[in-house]
Amino acid sequence: MRKMPQYVNNEKIGIVGLGKLGLPMLSAFISRGFDAYGYDKNPDLITVLRKGEIPYAEPGLKEITVLDNLWQSRFFNTIEDLVRTVDVVFMIVPTPTVDEEFETKYLVSAIDSLSRAAAEIIKNIVCVITSTVNPGDTEKIAALAGDLSGGRVSIVYSPEFIALGSVLEDMLHPDLVLLGGSNSDSVDKIFSIYSRLYKTYPEFHRLSYFEAETAKIAINTFVTTKISFANTIGMFVEKSSGSRESGQRVLNAVGGDSRIGRKYFKYGVSYGGPCFPRDNRALASHLAKSGVCNDLPIATDKVNESLVEYWRCKIADQKYDAVVLGGVAYKQGTDFLEESFMLKLARKLKGLEEISTYYYDDIALEVQDIQKICKLSQDRVLAGYKKVLVLHNHGVVQVDHSAENIHLINVWS
Repeated sequence: MRKMPQYVNNEKIGIVGLGKLGLPMLSAFISRGFDAYGYDKNPDLITVLRKGEIPYAEPGLKEITVLDNLWQSRFFNTIEDLVRTVDVVFMIVPTPTVDEEFETKYLVSAIDSLSRAAAEIIKNIVCVITSTVNPGDTEKIAALAGDLSGGRVSIVYSPEFIALGSVLEDMLHPDLVLLGGSNSDSVDKIFSIYSRLYKTYPEFHRLSYFEAETAKIAINTFVTTKISFANTIGMFVEKSSGSRESGQRVLNAVGGDSRIGRKYFKYGVSYGGPCFPRDNRALASHLAKSGVCNDLPIATDKVNESLVEYWRCKIADQKYDAVVLGGVAYKQGTDFLEESFMLKLARKLKGLEEISTYYYDDIALEVQDIQKICKLSQDRVLAGYKKVLVLHNHGVVQVDHSAENIHLINVWS
């Protein structure tokens, strides 16, 4: 059996927030020889984690749980116990979207508790905010932390570029790293830790808080713009030629230009998940507030939403009487349903009485308002329909491909 690496790093790492991103971050540090500990304000979650149970469908976590002999002792019920134990804290708590921008009340509350604990214990802590925040937020939070801690808490802003279903892998193999801060010693410390954490050699960008905050949402918005542009060309070519594959061939040609590239340049479906849609809308909101034209992110979002109606019309026009959605989560490897193209499409199809909608997903097991179809019974169920579309997003849908009434389309051309 593969063993965990012995501790090769002196810093003790703390993670505040053990959700679907925080727990993989803790596991990433452990897997690379760091002595890492976690805290979450939810006591029930701490109890579950101490039992060695993993509440999230995220690849790689269970293996680290099994291999780490100290796993059950890595979790604290109070932030004070965490502060007494660690030298550096990574803060990865929710910053939900409210009115198209990021709500920081949970983050501020966590920083408040951390800062007061550092002041009481008389301990210096470097705190890395990895949650996405609005341009201008971190400077205010850093000032609050400094005041409450008596200058003992120093803030660095370093957001993650990760996707559910591959969080652990993404955390260990970044393309680039943003380091926003005003204290060069603190930024140097985090740079040193990251240099030993990553398995790749990413670009590091030392920035101000505002620059790093803006860069984070700008990067994701550029990616969404690229996705929407690819889908726009794909829809045009498919409507003209009747071939999705033709659309992708055009995109392959366009992406061959080194100024464009082929990454995130496929003809598929709308982007979704916890980051892309909200970062795109947040940038649009901040641009508008600054008096800068925000047509680009708004158009990107509009095109993204149009993909759902495009598929609804296509399904209705081609006279399908049943649709099977193969993979309903927003991407493969996760059960996260927010901003899922498949669920948006299911809601659209619900208004068409002549079409029955089913789904299959081996991770997202419970989906409201759609009937689940089982591997063993689905051919029998589908046999009663004249024309069935199996829309394959991810995962494997076991259907009888020789059945004349069943048509399989991979939405990623």
